[in-house]
Amino acid sequence: MKSICCIILLVVLACTSAIAQPVRFPGFALDHSLQLVQSTDSNAMLQRQIDSIRNMLPQPTLQGVGLQDKWSLSFYEDFGWTKMVPYGHINHHVRYISTLPDETYTTATLLDTFALNRRVIDSAQVLRFFPPIFEREDPLNRAWSLIAMSDENLIIRYVHSYPNGNQTSWYTERVYYFKRRI
Repeated sequence: MKSICCIILLVVLACTSAIAQPVRFPGFALDHSLQLVQSTDSNAMLQRQIDSIRNMLPQPTLQGVGLQDKWSLSFYEDFGWTKMVPYGHINHHVRYISTLPDETYTTATLLDTFALNRRVIDSAQVLRFFPPIFEREDPLNRAWSLIAMSDENLIIRYVHSYPNGNQTSWYTERVYYFKRRI
C-alpha cells in the first residue's frame, strides 16, 4: 500500500512540475532571449503592462503589418490550468522578459518561426482582439494566431483548450508580445 501511495505521489509531483513549467518547442528560436520573472513586484508591474496591451481598444484604422516590418520581443507569458481526476485543479502562470530588447525580427521571420502562413498578414486574417477559445473544435484552438491591437504592438498567441475531458481537462495560453521598431 505504501508503495502505491508513493507511486501516486511521484506521478502527481511529476505532473505538477511539468505543468508549472512553460512548454517549449524544440529549438525554439526566441528562447535564448527570455528570462523568468520571479519577483512579486516585477510580476505586478509586468501584469499592468500586459493588461494595458490586452485591454486596449482596437484602433479604428491600422497601418497594417508588412513582411519587412521590424519587431522586438518584449515579453512572453504562459498560463492556464489543468484539472486531473482525482487530483484536483492546478493553475500555472509564468512570465518572461526579453533579455535582448534591441534584437529585432521581421514579420516574415516571425511568421516562419511560428509556422504561420504569410497570407495571415492580410488585414482580414489579423485579429484585432483576444477571442475566447474554449471549444475543442474552435479553429483557433491549437493554432498560433496573430493579433494587432495597435500599430505599435504585435501579439502571437497559442491556445490549447481541452475542456470537459473524461479524466483530464486543461486550458493553456502562450502569448508573445512584440513592439514595433523603426
